[in-house]
Amino acid sequence: MFISSVEITNFRTFKERKIIRFTEGINILVGPNNIGKTTIIAAIRSIFDKNKFALDINDFSKLMTKEELKKSSPKIEVTVNLQKSSNEDSESDDLLAIRNWLTDVNNPYKAKITMRFQLPIKYEDSYMNAIKSLEDIDSIWLELQDEFLPKYQKKYFVGQAAQPLMDNSLSRFNCQYLPAIRDAEKRMNSGNNYLLNKLLNFFIDYDLKSNKKLEKDEIEKKIQERHKNFHGLSTKLLDNLNPRFTEGKKEMLKYSNQTGATFDGEEPEFNSKLNDHDILKEFSLVVKNGELNVPIKLNGLGYNNLIYISLVLAELQQSRSNSYFGDNSSIFPFLLIEEPEAHLHPDMQYDFLKFLRNNIKDGTTSETAKQVIITTHSPNITAAASLDDLIVLSKYKSDIKIGYPGKAFNEKPKDKKFVERFLDVTRSNLFFTNQIIFIEGLAEQMLIPQFMKADTSGIQNSHISIINLSGRYFIPFLRMFDTSNNPNTAIYKQVSCLTDLDPIKGDNNISWPPIFQEKPDGINKNIDNIKSLNSSNIAVFSQNEDSGYEPNEGWTFEYQLFMDNTDPRKFIFLDSTIMKYCSAWKKTVASRILCK
Repeated sequence: MFISSVEITNFRTFKERKIIRFTEGINILVGPNNIGKTTIIAAIRSIFDKNKFALDINDFSKLMTKEELKKSSPKIEVTVNLQKSSNEDSESDDLLAIRNWLTDVNNPYKAKITMRFQLPIKYEDSYMNAIKSLEDIDSIWLELQDEFLPKYQKKYFVGQAAQPLMDNSLSRFNCQYLPAIRDAEKRMNSGNNYLLNKLLNFFIDYDLKSNKKLEKDEIEKKIQERHKNFHGLSTKLLDNLNPRFTEGKKEMLKYSNQTGATFDGEEPEFNSKLNDHDILKEFSLVVKNGELNVPIKLNGLGYNNLIYISLVLAELQQSRSNSYFGDNSSIFPFLLIEEPEAHLHPDMQYDFLKFLRNNIKDGTTSETAKQVIITTHSPNITAAASLDDLIVLSKYKSDIKIGYPGKAFNEKPKDKKFVERFLDVTRSNLFFTNQIIFIEGLAEQMLIPQFMKADTSGIQNSHISIINLSGRYFIPFLRMFDTSNNPNTAIYKQVSCLTDLDPIKGDNNISWPPIFQEKPDGINKNIDNIKSLNSSNIAVFSQNEDSGYEPNEGWTFEYQLFMDNTDPRKFIFLDSTIMKYCSAWKKTVASRILCK
């Protein structure tokens, strides 16, 4: 079983119903800041996170209008759809546990659960009367927060008929959430029920608990013998220690009679019994370096976070133990991680993602989590990921769009492999930027940013990335942005492609010289190929792009730049003249990149 999609309505960033689709194993949410990645994580947590996840006034979409608020009280709705995994048995424990959630019993089965956060119907009239005379939208929100939010209820509905959830099936999901800013040391070592202590209590005597050759009764008998042996050792220890407190105890507790602590024959005393679980509470993590034991608090944040994540994965493994938890064992442990790159060196980011990919796989065979959903701003992580892992969020014409680059290649598997091979750390930035300029080579990579800096329209502040493809490899990359042919999977961003004329050889098979003296057999077919995509968010620019070709045109960007700036008295790389004498390219970059 895995989470196949999440539907979010009127929750934080998403006002209108938005569907985000996931795959088995690892899913990586990428995109610029404030685009909705954390909203998606929070929506999933609102259903599955066992820790208190209380919704408040700020969880409603603030894009609601005054008229909408006056029409009815606002509500939040989140639906999580689940589906059978590829390697899952037909009669798996997953299916049996969520049988009441099913919407389709066929293979693969499908199920869903919906969370609604809304005002009970009996208070609706009171809400309408309270806000009918309010004309300011902030006043409506304030009235809602003060008078009606305490009356809101979170309820769960399952299955095709959306019946109220009546059993404990939701408790069988183990959702572990790792926030972007995390105090790993505190989370590992805080309280009697802290993570390390929970794991120690589970993994103690693991040689017996995991021994499949022994019967359950035999295992329990051997563990009881170990408890008894430890009790004998601890009794001897305390018998040796207690006499040392005989006089000190009298002094420490001498005021108990005066304060009334000995009322009705009761008096304070030290506990003189000690079992193995009491000792486990005193265990702490250290890092062994040769013969030195370094306390965990002296380690770097990144190292401690890796240790903490490893313990969380161990806890997910523990939660699946049917012999330990019985019917309370987890059927679906999964992991939500925000910005795993926090405090991690780029090499560690790569190794961490590689570890997840090797251990999570399809989710069914994993010992730890069945599914992982990650948010990231790190091109190091996206460069190491598969295109199928990526879910790209982008803002396009005031709407948030969801792109799935791994699904955008249709019947072009070679193009997909090509793009994955060339998506290094630098090129992976195309997933995070607002707009993109694809270029062919090093000259453009050096000069276009300088043109943008010299422009006075503020284009350099538009979060535009210049991606050097090191050749005319536009089409494979553009498939990910082709909103015309792939409207449901494409990444919605404005894309400009800057390419040279690059003439075709003549009939005599002789290359044309860098500067033409007459019309060649043809020019760069790549221009027509890009235009044939007919995608409104993709544009291509070249020399004399409107007229196609004129005599004495330059072969490449470098030659054209020279031909447009032949006046020796004015050096084009002076700040005062750079844009004046590159007018064609100024028009291309500064004005036309945003024209569609």
